Amino acid sequence: MLENTRSEEVQIEDKKKARVEKKPLPILGPDPNGPHLSTTPAEQAKPVSKEFLCQGISEDIYQGIPESCPLNHFRHEFITDLSQIQATTSYGGPGSKYKDINEDSFFFGQNKNGATLAGVIDGSGGSNQGYLAGKIANQALASSLLDNKSILESFKIADENVADFGNGGYATGIAVAIESNRMAHIAGKGDAKLLTLRDKEILLEGRSQIHSAVARHIERGILPEHAIHTSSRKNIVTSVIGNIKLPVFHTSFQTQKNDLMILASDGFWDVVSEYETVELAKTTPAHRLQEELFELAYVRNNSTQAFFIQFSKAEMHQMRPLFARKRDCRGDNITVMVLNIK
Repeated sequence: MLENTRSEEVQIEDKKKARVEKKPLPILGPDPNGPHLSTTPAEQAKPVSKEFLCQGISEDIYQGIPESCPLNHFRHEFITDLSQIQATTSYGGPGSKYKDINEDSFFFGQNKNGATLAGVIDGSGGSNQGYLAGKIANQALASSLLDNKSILESFKIADENVADFGNGGYATGIAVAIESNRMAHIAGKGDAKLLTLRDKEILLEGRSQIHSAVARHIERGILPEHAIHTSSRKNIVTSVIGNIKLPVFHTSFQTQKNDLMILASDGFWDVVSEYETVELAKTTPAHRLQEELFELAYVRNNSTQAFFIQFSKAEMHQMRPLFARKRDCRGDNITVMVLNIK
């Protein structure tokens, strides 16, 4: 859900009518002789084979777009010069409110300059337009970063492509580009989030900020920190991919060996706290952390009984079951990625 964007959407529509017709960013697609870039608009693109999307678009970049991958769990691993990456995306199980679609996706890889690239995207906007917007955003960010564009320029391109070809849908997302000198550049819009752990503790300069009404009230001291999980307004976002006027979070910092980066959609962060993420990292080998984090979120997403989210050693809050009845499914799509810096 997007807060107060009706006027912005009208302005964008007016600009589109006055704008000289522009071609969409090349969409990554298959070729009988190997991967290539086609210029087919995203909404008219021919379905890509299961083998193509599930095995990657080239040797340098990999997209986990679930349109032709297993609906339930889809997991993949990748190794770059700087990191080992693991990611899982899922429609969320029987407790998910999305029964036949996963609007989440991810990408990771390495460009010709040796930069490690990774991102998690969450489509939104209702109907099937959220899926379309998420797919366009994924392809725009992955293509732009692979083409050595900066992370902010890549988000601008994603904004423009979703606005022009997303049929009114929008997306949220978080992405990181780690240069060969180990400098990480993080950018995001909406409520997907990146958390960096160093020596099994949160590294503040490597923690992204989310754009949501509740997060804004927490920063101002109006709401307690646990409201990000317990408030009925927690999913009202204040920035999205598809509206270039809305802000992009951006930060840079120097990574170190054994840093861990956790990128996840709101389907994960809604049911797992930062404190729990850190505590699990303290007791879980790095190569198993992604799997354990996903399983924790998945179990809670399909809970038929109340469960507790822990925020500190002394504080926890009870959460309503997300799968209380067949007609009352409130769970979400879930995507979790972990980068282990080598």
